[in-house]
Parts: sequence; C-alpha cells; structure tokens
Amino acid sequence: MMNFNGTDTAVVFIDPQNEVLSEKGAAWSLVGDSVRENGTIENMERLFEAAKQNAFEVFISPHYFGADWLERFKPYIEVVSSQRVWGPQTNDLTLQLRKRRIGKVILGGMLANMCVESHLRDHIEQGFEVAVAQDATAAPRHPEWGYGYTAALVNFRFLAHAVLSTDEMVKAMNAAPRLAIASESAPCRCRPMTGGRRASVRTRRPGRSPARSAHSRSRSPERAGLRTRQR
Repeated sequence: MMNFNGTDTAVVFIDPQNEVLSEKGAAWSLVGDSVRENGTIENMERLFEAAKQNAFEVFISPHYFGADWLERFKPYIEVVSSQRVWGPQTNDLTLQLRKRRIGKVILGGMLANMCVESHLRDHIEQGFEVAVAQDATAAPRHPEWGYGYTAALVNFRFLAHAVLSTDEMVKAMNAAPRLAIASESAPCRCRPMTGGRRASVRTRRPGRSPARSAHSRSRSPERAGLRTRQR
C-alpha cells in the first residue's frame, strides 16, 4: 500500500509550459491530440488545486529557467528546479524533495514517454515511492515512430508503485488528513503541522525492466520542436 499524506508526499510536474501544452507551442502538432484526449491540462489543474486544498507541496521540473508557464498554472507555481535534459539528474529536484523530507511523489506533466518516464526512473533509483497520474500527462503521436503515450503506459505499469487516474489521485489526496491548509490566494507550497490517518491506494512493487538502456541524443526533441525525420 502507498499512503498519501501532506507530510511526506509531494506533487511533481514536468514542463507545465506553453511549448508542449499550448496550441501555439512548438510541439503542439505532435502532442495536441494526446493532450485533448487525456484532458491533460484540466487534470493537471485538478491536481494543482487538490494539492493547494490539502497542503501537498508542488515542485516543477522544467527544461530551463524562465520557462513560459501555461497561464492557468501560474497561480500555483512556486518551487522550481530547472536546467536539465530529460531527467532530474542535472537539477536540484531530489535535493529539494529530501530537504522537505518527501519520500513519495505524485508524478505528472509532459512528455509521458520522455521526461515523465525519465523522472519516474530516477525517483525510483533514488528511493522514492512514485504514483503516476496517467491522464495528467500526454505524449507525441508520430507517423513513423508510433504513439509515445502507449509506450509510456506500459513502462509506467512495470516501474511505478501506482498508476492512477486523476479522479483516483484527487480522491486519495482529499482523503488524506487535513493539515495546514493554504489560503485561497496562496500557492500550494506549504508545510503540514500535525499528523493523522493516511489515505491509501493499492500499488504494485516496481519490477525490473528487461529492456537495455539506449544512448540518448544530446539535444531534447522537445526543445528542437520534435522535428520529424526527412525521407
């Protein structure tokens, strides 16, 4: 069982920015259908709001400093760890989580099969328990390479401690003990003050991945606009 509690559980969102979530973003032609189908933006906002209402801290891991956040997310964003390629190995996200004694992560954001999965793998290696909000993320659909979201879901289920819908995640967060609740105008970064009974969700133990590691390109496809191959 994986317990959600504002004292030791945080929400981590990757790349909640216009580049991959706005119709005017560089990657929209490849990710737009997936974002709409999953209700990614709406579900991310529901998790932002549930975190604010139930005193869960929220951490943002974007590609670069000064990222252009989606406008509707700006009121929620405060704790930011930046400068990376795909995973959090080159930023201070793990340090910020450990400083706040966070041991469990609710994970969402963009892109499911790249940055979200990279964060999932690294968080597990670092000893965190991870639950993925499967419809608070999306991925590119490429005419030659296939649908990245399908690939991500397979790996999420092999690796994560839990793969839940946003409905299930919000329900578990709302059932967690009410601790130090933020004011309506405050962002959702706050420190719980008292303990209580924890909300639980059923999980699986992460399994070993049979796949071999592959060399990654030095440049992020997201930052390159996810260019398609030329025939």
